[in-house]
Amino acid sequence: MIALQLLCWLVYVHITAIYLFTRGFLLSRLALPNRSQQGQEQGNQRAVGLVKDTLRFDSVSNHPPDPLSPNHHNILTLPQELTAAHPQPSFAFNAYADPHDDDAPTYQRSYPTFVDIGESFSGSVIQEDSASPTGQLGTQGPFMRLFIAFIGDNTWLPLFLSFLDHNLSYPFDSFDVEDPHTVDSGIMSYLPSIIQRCSEPWTLAIGHGLGVDHAGRRVGPDHPVMKAKLEQMNVFLAEVVGIIDEDTLLILLGDRGTISQCE
Repeated sequence: MIALQLLCWLVYVHITAIYLFTRGFLLSRLALPNRSQQGQEQGNQRAVGLVKDTLRFDSVSNHPPDPLSPNHHNILTLPQELTAAHPQPSFAFNAYADPHDDDAPTYQRSYPTFVDIGESFSGSVIQEDSASPTGQLGTQGPFMRLFIAFIGDNTWLPLFLSFLDHNLSYPFDSFDVEDPHTVDSGIMSYLPSIIQRCSEPWTLAIGHGLGVDHAGRRVGPDHPVMKAKLEQMNVFLAEVVGIIDEDTLLILLGDRGTISQCE
């Protein structure tokens, strides 16, 4: 009788543990079904999005924390200069988001789901996006005139295969962390010509650079290599600002910060 009671107890504990585990955070992935709606108000005709991997907010803030670093504070100054000169149409802010992949806990001190970890190693086409009800930008409804150009991190191609205009896509290898220059150099070579191109129309031009990320991984943020990458970014950003017109929205994004020590 005691053995039977013990067996029943163990079965109950295992079933309860499995139930709680499968309902827990690590296997639960929340996806919002909301979709963007195109309003009546006329906005910008085109947009240029520059994504800089691991760009820290304190590297663009005009009030960086103490102690100041000579290698990543007050180096990338153009964003704050533009905001100060044009406070109405521009602003800078720091956003927070849940970790998106296995790399995020390093920086955000929390944990992604098993689903996120698996997809970060073998990502497939993105199926959820609030921009289009079909995921086929450039082919449906109000998005039929949207053409997306892309330069940079080649992991975008399999993820956004149906979104990107392949005649305006220039991917570069993203996994050589010893190389902080190739991807950024590709963006600096191709993006200005795409912005000024008239023969092939574009609506959104994306440049995803990895120089800051690779520099941070190898030497950390407090190193002259990081300073050089931020100075290079500041110069290139000024070039982009100089060639876009008033109907083009410029967006500078950092997907996450970087830790004080290199990985």
